[in-house]
Amino acid sequence: MLRWGKFRPVETKLLRAISALCFVAGLIGFLFGLERGNWMLILVSLGALGLAAVYLAAARRGRPL
Repeated sequence: MLRWGKFRPVETKLLRAISALCFVAGLIGFLFGLERGNWMLILVSLGALGLAAVYLAAARRGRPL
């Protein structure tokens, strides 16, 4: 995401895929963290969910943030 121009359609699809992967991984980690009571895993999972939101926002805009 360190560029000036707009994303090509392939890059937008790639960002959406990365966003989906980060979202799924963050959600699974969050649920495991809640089950085990592991606060560190919960915090890391929330970070992954935040990263997924950033990638999705960049893909929706079609440009880097």
